Amino acid sequence: MIAVASCFAQILSLIDRAAFERAVRAPRAAQAAKGFSCWEQLVAMLFCQMGAANSLREICGGLATALGKLVHLGLRHAPSRSTLAHANAHRPWRLYETVLYDLLRQCQALAARKRRRFRFKPPLRTLDATIIELCASVFDWARVQRTKGAIKPHLQLDHQGCLPCWALMTDGDTNDVRVAQALTFAPGTIVVVDRGYLDYALYARWTAAGVWFMTRPRTNMIYHVLERRPVPLRTVVLSDEVIQLTSPHAAARCPVPLRHIVIWDAQHHRALTFLTNIQHCRRHLQGPLANRAVLQGAQAASEDHNLRGDYRKCRPGADLNSTDRDVAAETPVAEIHLDMEPVESRRAAAVKLADLSGSLGLAQCAL
Repeated sequence: MIAVASCFAQILSLIDRAAFERAVRAPRAAQAAKGFSCWEQLVAMLFCQMGAANSLREICGGLATALGKLVHLGLRHAPSRSTLAHANAHRPWRLYETVLYDLLRQCQALAARKRRRFRFKPPLRTLDATIIELCASVFDWARVQRTKGAIKPHLQLDHQGCLPCWALMTDGDTNDVRVAQALTFAPGTIVVVDRGYLDYALYARWTAAGVWFMTRPRTNMIYHVLERRPVPLRTVVLSDEVIQLTSPHAAARCPVPLRHIVIWDAQHHRALTFLTNIQHCRRHLQGPLANRAVLQGAQAASEDHNLRGDYRKCRPGADLNSTDRDVAAETPVAEIHLDMEPVESRRAAAVKLADLSGSLGLAQCAL
């Protein structure tokens, strides 16, 4: 690597140019290309991702202003908007899928040798989803409302290197729980999810299969305390209890005892409540509880408000067994390589968009 280089140059240096040229020849991606190579297209699209460009005008204008700094990266001149649009529309997306898998294998090899602060013998997985808004008039196949379009990528993150190990692209109105219900994990795996994956029947199935989970419970969850465990001094743990769900809906679907833990977040001055089925060992919980990044749902302002309110109610000395609030209507509801799957085969355009933009975006995250 160059001794002094920009972040963009360091990222591009991770891509083997010889392997990239071999990948270009395989699907004949550069066939009939004149003056704008596949490498220049890759540099332009990575510039779009890193610069958060929203249009072809921003990509081409930004490259034109920084051309003197990018010429040593293989970009001879800034492309015009029509040239870049034609390349994105007609060149095969499988080329960049190959580049993504090559980068993913490199990152997995580095992650296997990296020592992390929170290490687990069992594998740790985080499952989450997000919504990507699309223009309904342009992407009519992604229409979720009359005037709105969206797709939802579901991602499974392996915390041994924070690399994606599974992904699924669905419609924007697909429920997160439906996707989680179709997944299977090896026994001993720790799965971390947020409140969007609330499904008591799924919790019971994971427990029966030997899969450990950690999530955030409802603020109005009704339960009975079976055991109060001693809390170590000088830790962030406020309470550690073994509970039994008592509401008719939850008790019928999840009859197994669960663990209810409250910790204090000193950085944001709030209490965080977690629900898990890990009963046998505390050491499994130290990483997920201390690493707040594994639960992005805990960062929402609305949840923060609710948690602060619950902490004021559960003041020291209060009986946590008296949780008789009315329960709201509850909605019942592979690895190593990255699988990008469409919901319906007839939506081929969705697959092309997901693999092109998703490959570049996930490669950036993996780096």
